[in-house]
Parts: sequence; structure tokens; C-alpha cells
Amino acid sequence: LSLEINQVRSDIEKRLQEKEEEFECTRRNHAKAMEQMQYAIEQESKSKAEAMRMKKKLELDITELDSALDHANLANAELQKSIKLYQDRIREKTLQFESEQQAKDAAKDYMLNAERRAHSAQNAVEETKTMLEQAESWEARHTGDR
Repeated sequence: LSLEINQVRSDIEKRLQEKEEEFECTRRNHAKAMEQMQYAIEQESKSKAEAMRMKKKLELDITELDSALDHANLANAELQKSIKLYQDRIREKTLQFESEQQAKDAAKDYMLNAERRAHSAQNAVEETKTMLEQAESWEARHTGDR
């Protein structure tokens, strides 16, 4: 009987030892799983914090870009006004230039006509002088004959 009790005791201790080892293995696996979950939670928390930081930075960048766009639009509007003024001035100066060019051409035509008339008058004067000289010469020759 003692042998059977020892045998049963030995079996019970052996089973108890196996159960304790199983329990220890389960406890280690559970602890390992808990560490992995904790690590995953920490990583997710870090990622979330980084995402929030990036979101704030992007919102700030958007605000700055909106402001820069507003300034660029204002500057563009001012430049468009300046361009329109310059175009108007160019139109005015072009019309003025064309008008002055026409006046210059008209004055040049008038001058050419005046020069032609002056040359004609000069030629007429020269011809008249020549005729006068011929007449004086003819008269001098004929008055000496009488």
C-alpha cells in the first residue's frame, strides 16, 4: 500500500510539476504578449503624436501659404493696374508719335515743294539775268551802230 501511495504521490507530484511548468510557460507567453501589446501601444502613441505634430505643422504651412497667396494676388492686381496704365501711355505716345510723324512728313513735302519753287525762281532769275545781259549786249552793239 505504501508503494502504491508513493507511486500515486509520485504521479501527483509529476503531474503537479508538469502543470506548474505549463502554467509557467503560459505565464511567460502571456507576459511576452503583454510586452508586445505594450510596445505596440507605445508605437501607436508615438505615431499618433508624430501625426498630430505633422498635422499642426501642415496647418501652419497652409496658413502661411494662404497668406502668401493673398499677398501675391494683391501684388498681381497692382501689377495689372500698372500694366494697364503703361499700355494706355504707350497708346497715347504711339498716337502722338504718328501725329508728329504725319506733321513731319507734311512739313517735308512742303519744304520739298518750296525748294522746287525756289529752284524754279532761281532758274527764272538766272534766265532773266542772261536775257538782260543779252539785251544789254545787243543794245550796246546797236547803239554804237547809230
